[in-house]
Amino acid sequence: MRITSKGQVTIPISIRRATGLEAGTDVDFLIEDGDVVVRRSNRRPTASEHLVERLKNAGGAFTMSTERS
Repeated sequence: MRITSKGQVTIPISIRRATGLEAGTDVDFLIEDGDVVVRRSNRRPTASEHLVERLKNAGGAFTMSTERS
């Protein structure tokens, strides 16, 4: 596995499946005994992050327009 110039790595599918990591999962990076550990974050989303996620998942239920009907 190689780190990209942007500092990114791909978590192999077998590890994502075994740990239930999906797109959008928050993770933390820790240093333990000189090793880097990736762990699922216990952080709760802020109210604004929660609202953004709800709007993203609304499936087009919300529309905005600058014109009046």
